[in-house]
Amino acid sequence: MTAAQAKPTFGTSPNYIPQEFPKAGRNGNGQSVTAKDQEHQSQLEAVGFTFPQFHPHVPGNVDHNGNIPQEYPRAVFRESGKSTLARNPDHEAELESQGWSRIPPVEEAKPPQPAMYGTGSANPVLNDAVTAELIELRSGHTAKLGVLQTKLIDEQKAHAKTKAALEQAESDKQVLQRQLDRTANKSRAELQTAIDELQAKHAALEAKHAETNMAYEQLLAVVSKPGRTE
Repeated sequence: MTAAQAKPTFGTSPNYIPQEFPKAGRNGNGQSVTAKDQEHQSQLEAVGFTFPQFHPHVPGNVDHNGNIPQEYPRAVFRESGKSTLARNPDHEAELESQGWSRIPPVEEAKPPQPAMYGTGSANPVLNDAVTAELIELRSGHTAKLGVLQTKLIDEQKAHAKTKAALEQAESDKQVLQRQLDRTANKSRAELQTAIDELQAKHAALEAKHAETNMAYEQLLAVVSKPGRTE
């Protein structure tokens, strides 16, 4: 939008240059706070507050929206809190003679009302001290969280190492058990073979003894018969 196409913004002096700070911000709980400078805004944003984007002054009597600021009509005020519009400088001078002023009346500061958390619709506004404490607590919480995460990673590594050692021990146990089973089976087979051989030898000896015993009895029968005379 060019200067010829720009729309006038009434009530703003052409010499007015907007300032970014102090700047109001809000959080998700409906709380509002004022940032004093960019560093303060960053600290508040760290605890959940959001702030509108600041548009710097654009040279050439045109604001960031392409509008040409116009001084009139201008709002003027009374002590009673009423307001009206001055159409031009002469009209403003006339209103000033009647008690009107560009400066709005200062509202009497009211003492803060105690808030009951959990019963109202919004929490009380945080002051700078509470905000600083929240930032400090958040920083401490982040540091502790980092330490706990490091410990967790170390514990996970130790657990994985122990698990791998247990799996290796179980594998070694299975290998040894198979070796023992093979050795036991081989020993049983060799022992059974030896027993079978001994039983065969024993049976052969028994047969030989029976045969010898029979021959002995036959010989004894022959020897024990009385001799014949001729």
